[in-house]
Amino acid sequence: MAKNKKKNDLKEYTTVPESGWKPSVLVLWVEKHRTGTAMIFLSLILLGIIAFRSIPISLFPEAPYPGLTVETEYFGVGPEKIEEIITKPIEESVSTLGGIKHLFSVSEEGKSKVHIQFDQNADLEIKSLEIRDKVEQVSYKFPRETQKPVVLQYDPTQKPVFIIVPRSSSLNIMEIREISDREIKKIIEGIPGVSEVVVAGGKPREILISCDAQKMIGFGIDMNLLLSVLQEANYNENPGEVTEGSIQIPVYVKGRMRSLKEIESLTLRKEDSGKLIRVGDVAKVNFSYREENSAARVNGQNTVSIYVYRAGTANLLEVSEELRKELRKAENTNLNFEILYDQAETVIQAIRNFFLASLIGFILFVIAASLIFQEFKSSCLFVLLLTCQFFIGSIFMYFLKIDYNLVTIVGLILGCGCCLCVFIANQLFSDHEKK
Repeated sequence: MAKNKKKNDLKEYTTVPESGWKPSVLVLWVEKHRTGTAMIFLSLILLGIIAFRSIPISLFPEAPYPGLTVETEYFGVGPEKIEEIITKPIEESVSTLGGIKHLFSVSEEGKSKVHIQFDQNADLEIKSLEIRDKVEQVSYKFPRETQKPVVLQYDPTQKPVFIIVPRSSSLNIMEIREISDREIKKIIEGIPGVSEVVVAGGKPREILISCDAQKMIGFGIDMNLLLSVLQEANYNENPGEVTEGSIQIPVYVKGRMRSLKEIESLTLRKEDSGKLIRVGDVAKVNFSYREENSAARVNGQNTVSIYVYRAGTANLLEVSEELRKELRKAENTNLNFEILYDQAETVIQAIRNFFLASLIGFILFVIAASLIFQEFKSSCLFVLLLTCQFFIGSIFMYFLKIDYNLVTIVGLILGCGCCLCVFIANQLFSDHEKK
């Protein structure tokens, strides 16, 4: 009896309609296992929602720039000397790496930039470690006033994704610039996904040593001696490593001066009477401000601006959220921060417009289909299936590492449009068959 009933059920599912269309095996299985099919769909939708929340969101598709930049600062030195003592040694050391496609450099006042572009499939994390190793092999020969070379991962043509203006009612623009350089810049650079931070506007603080020419002549001290003493006393050095078994421990000698009194107490020479001639005896040491090498103006007023660049693979929304969180913590430094530009807000607005347009389109489709085809339930069901298809598609985008941007969103809209065309064509064909 049970066997006959099973055969009758199979005949019912495999009956060929009058139009000649024969259901596929998948359709028959779905029709027979409705509960299992519903559970599978619910599981896929749940996974799709999780994937949707994990997919990076950006404004435009990322075109990965397979390159790194070695940046070294040496203030107060002209481009020719920068090229000779910094740029060329770095180029010669780095050029021995494999997989380099292009190598070019820029030497400017007080700064050296060496850009290394690799093959498209290069692993930049590994290349970054290799470059740091090569740079360390030559950086110990640089003058002691040279800042430590920094390896940056960013596209030189990329625009900043954040522009921040620090403000304060109790500090002047020079003090704001000093805090931005000394504290805020380091905080932002520590955020995952940030490749570079540039501070512009205001005058950077520096130490000014004003020499008294008559006193220097009287004590028999010239500028070369003074410069030599300052250079020898103000440096950090890495003399080598201590090896213990398979572990290598780097050794650093910290000798940079931390206060004006340390500079004033430096010994220049010793007289026959035993008296020590110090820097403070022949010069005045004070804090001063360097001439502006960049300017920033907001609403006609001179300000300090902080430009934040994002690494190409970073999630823009996560970087934005973390940046705002760190800025809220940093407001304890007597600074208030105004974000003039946040690319994440543009992306969020574009996503909102997409969902709003999709919602309006679905509502209009349901109304039109109900009026034309008299199929209100079928139209609502089809819109529900399109929504499920969107989340299920997010699973594939997650595993294929495709992010949401204007191009992929337009692709989703076109895909939904094609599905709507298929639905309308099917309704027209069904109406024609009935007639």
